[in-house]
Amino acid sequence: MALPDNLLEGIDDLEPLPITINNLVLKLGDDRVSAREIASIIEYDEAIAATLLRAANSAMFGGRIRVERIGDAVARLGIDQLLSIALGTHFKRLSAPVEFYDLSQDDLWLHAAVSSLAAKEIISVRPRAGIPALAAVAALTHDIGKLIIVRHIDADVSQLLEIERDRGITFVEAERELLGFDHAEVGAAVAEKWSFPDEVRHAIEFHHQVPVTDPSPMLDTVVLANAVAKTLGVGLGAEGMNVLMDGGCLKRLGLHYNDFGRLCSEVLTKMEGLQRLYAA
Repeated sequence: MALPDNLLEGIDDLEPLPITINNLVLKLGDDRVSAREIASIIEYDEAIAATLLRAANSAMFGGRIRVERIGDAVARLGIDQLLSIALGTHFKRLSAPVEFYDLSQDDLWLHAAVSSLAAKEIISVRPRAGIPALAAVAALTHDIGKLIIVRHIDADVSQLLEIERDRGITFVEAERELLGFDHAEVGAAVAEKWSFPDEVRHAIEFHHQVPVTDPSPMLDTVVLANAVAKTLGVGLGAEGMNVLMDGGCLKRLGLHYNDFGRLCSEVLTKMEGLQRLYAA
């Protein structure tokens, strides 16, 4: 579906990613890049450098021996983890209340962060599933379209809920009915604006598609990570649990229903550490 002009203009006017994050995106997946090169990208961005050092020294990332240098933090965390943390910090700054979805600023950010954490857990338990490290970034930004919609579209959540109730359809289907597009499509346009890799854009755009017509390990991981965050009650908002998920995602990743329960339990135990990490 075509996005309206005012929304496209809003995406064009969206604050660009900090140069530090842009450079990390470009370096991810490059086997030739060294820890020293990554450290040189980060060390002059005081906000991101401070967050990364705090992360590297946290119990969440096994920081038993304290590190003081960015290079040591890079070695401990790895570039994919660095990018996810840096993006999480930026996303939290961008976040604002999204009344159209009945989400507070903290609701939106925490849902994104928990989804990213869930993606990392999926990657950890299924190392042979071919899931790219960037799946955690796609999970973190899968709902970024909601921020753009509330900035540029004049609509009321009560209208959306009325359509949802009267038609007996899912929240996302009602969103498409009311607006002519959904937040996943808008999020994909933002990913393109930010020059994210095509696979990340694809995962953002189709994370609500049922059934998934063009599955990939990254897309399946984002769908499942979103379901984990929802199951834990994080970022339910007006949508609640009125969302469908392609059950094939679990199967394609080599997971079973019991594995989903274990994923939820593991993510729940790490949520407090996640909130502490981004508290400052």
